[in-house]
Amino acid sequence: MTPSTHNKNEFLFTSPRLGFRLIRESDFDNLLKLDSDPEIRAYFPMGMLNAEQVKDKIKQNIELYKAKKFCIFIAIDLATGKFAGRCGFDEVDTKDIEVGYVFFKEYWGKGLATEALARLLQWAEINIKSNRIIAFTPVNHIASQRVMEKCDMIYYKNEVMYGMDCKFYKKELHRETLGN
Repeated sequence: MTPSTHNKNEFLFTSPRLGFRLIRESDFDNLLKLDSDPEIRAYFPMGMLNAEQVKDKIKQNIELYKAKKFCIFIAIDLATGKFAGRCGFDEVDTKDIEVGYVFFKEYWGKGLATEALARLLQWAEINIKSNRIIAFTPVNHIASQRVMEKCDMIYYKNEVMYGMDCKFYKKELHRETLGN
């Protein structure tokens, strides 16, 4: 999709360089390319995903949004209209709401993860009924830890998650200031 054919109405929200929209089944090819790349998935406890796992994740996210009104969103580069990655929210086994992000390598090192996380946390303040949002990353994933810290997420523990030693961060949501 080129910028000239890009429909801004498809986005639930935007940041300066990204548009965030719901996942669609038609995103399968891009998501499979993203989630089957060993370098991109190096820090993910479950490693690379196969086609069936990607299809399942798409269905799970569509259902999660219907049930909870949050999910993993597709991030579109507003300058080019290209699929840049995915980022958003999921509910983990502890019932905490986790925020996460993953981008194609061509977008690494450009501040997009920080921009996306900051915007997602703003969106969560208004749209997610929770007192806090958590994020975690393997202890050796320094770049992701820096992103969380830049977005004022606070480190609060180390714990094994999905078989990997991870650092956990949190952001308290100030729901009382919004009348919720």
